[in-house]
Amino acid sequence: MLSASTSKTIDDPWTNMEPVRVGTVPPGRGTPDLFVTVSRDGQPLLRIDVYAEYFTGPYCEVIVWKSFAVIGWNDVVHFVDVNSRLARSIQCESYFGSFRPLDETLLMADAAHIVCVDDRGQQLWKSERVGVDGVVIDRIADGLIVGEGEWDPPGGWRPFRLLLASGQPAER
Repeated sequence: MLSASTSKTIDDPWTNMEPVRVGTVPPGRGTPDLFVTVSRDGQPLLRIDVYAEYFTGPYCEVIVWKSFAVIGWNDVVHFVDVNSRLARSIQCESYFGSFRPLDETLLMADAAHIVCVDDRGQQLWKSERVGVDGVVIDRIADGLIVGEGEWDPPGGWRPFRLLLASGQPAER
């Protein structure tokens, strides 16, 4: 079983691994802003060094989904295939918010949208704006994504309903 965690520092055996680097890697590389370590059945498997150009968001979440270590942090989501070590990234609007893994797809919320990604890390769709300073998925049922978006901070939350298949608004 795969597991992943984040840390600001690492030690052996992680320091002896060649990392996968994601984000805006500075010349000379420098110290990463975040380390992600991936283990298989408790054994060290992969180290991911995450670099941020600047800091915009308060949320950080790392999950293992399908063959990916998925890192949502700051204003981007990184997908690193733990087998091939290939990485791809999806830019968020403003800041990353949260993940909602499903059997066949992964939903990502940022400050304003819901994004749906397939099992290859490819974006399938991006919703219209459903908030301006936060999006929360409350539930997924009967082909619908039901949630709230904050439109007038603080506390100006409005409900939304989207079709899971396309991200289009659902009729009420």
